Amino acid sequence: MRLTLAFLTIAGATFGQSLLLDDFTSGPYTPPPFNAGAPADSSFKPLPAGGPAGPARYTYFTVSALPDYHQTSTLYISNGFLIMDNGFGDIAGLTLAYGYNVNGSQSPLHLDLTSYDRFRIHFAGGGAFYAMVIYTADGRHFSTSGHTPTRNSPGFDYDIPFTAFANFDPHDIQAIVLEFETTAGPFGISRLEARLGN
Repeated sequence: MRLTLAFLTIAGATFGQSLLLDDFTSGPYTPPPFNAGAPADSSFKPLPAGGPAGPARYTYFTVSALPDYHQTSTLYISNGFLIMDNGFGDIAGLTLAYGYNVNGSQSPLHLDLTSYDRFRIHFAGGGAFYAMVIYTADGRHFSTSGHTPTRNSPGFDYDIPFTAFANFDPHDIQAIVLEFETTAGPFGISRLEARLGN
């Protein structure tokens, strides 16, 4: 019994641990509302110094439509939330990338995520198509994609397990790229992290 309790105590100290990558409290970014066909907007916004996601968050926002109902789409990153809302008929696309300096030059993350087994996105609500690409120090990249559930409330966690990336080696990650596309209304995210277990 003592051995079992000791094991559970040790396991409990690691299972469920997380590494916060972005909680959207730094690097606020709110471009003007977009009409379909407007030029894409990109930005490098500073993140907390010494953080695991690097010096800056790269953001690339696009809007297209077919047919075009002349609606607007919006992006809001501030106060602990990322919120993207597509206008009726609009296809809004967003790329977030980590591994950059504020001036746009690359800043390899050198992240060792061997103590974790998944990425977790905490949605405040909504849902979207997504794609994720991880670049490693040996020049390889690993990708996966899918569609999250769509829920208005309450918020929910969406996990992307490392097993979704074929032959993924998480010991020296240089850059993380996360893409979203929505045609079905707004979604909001409050946190991106690496995590071990539930």
